[in-house]
Amino acid sequence: MKELLKKIAEAVENGEEEETVELTQKALDQGIDPLSIIQDAFSAGVTECGEKYSKGIFFLPELMLTGESMKAGLELVLPKLKDAAAGDFAGKVLMGAVEGDVHDIGKNICLSMLLANGFEIVDAGIDVSADKFVELVNKHQPEIVGLGSYMSTTLPALAESMEAIRKSGFSGKIFAGGVATNKRWADEIGADGHAEDAWGCVKLCKSAVAGG
Repeated sequence: MKELLKKIAEAVENGEEEETVELTQKALDQGIDPLSIIQDAFSAGVTECGEKYSKGIFFLPELMLTGESMKAGLELVLPKLKDAAAGDFAGKVLMGAVEGDVHDIGKNICLSMLLANGFEIVDAGIDVSADKFVELVNKHQPEIVGLGSYMSTTLPALAESMEAIRKSGFSGKIFAGGVATNKRWADEIGADGHAEDAWGCVKLCKSAVAGG
């Protein structure tokens, strides 16, 4: 099992979409836990790609191919997670990348992990304006909103979106995340919490619905 998950991680890391799909289906056929596929394969592959990107070994094209490979694998895994999560949800989370930001790898992993941990999820998408966030919050009535920024140039848009959501009367939790953010900055703009990664996001959301 570990060897197969490692192969999936390598396929994702290297942007090999067809191989990712083939190996993911093989893992599901063998009864490997979908959550384990996300955590130990998809997330591991994306993390390794991110490390190489930060070191200048990989560039934007490789990053995009990794994202497409993971998406292809998630299309197979997500229906299994939804089946497992069917029934009572722990809470509803709406999450999106703020205006000007078109990165969705981290968001997709976070939403998948939340789904696997019993949350109802709403994917707001990418390049979401403050007004659109408000519209979606009013429509879906989530308990939690996650705002993602993956480029430092979009940090003002995150702050703007958070302010607009608050002014709309939303009384739930608003969390900030994405590689452009950090806890100190999130605290400064008044976010209710900050997550470094997908597991941190899950922990934050679990704490929020538990009254933390």
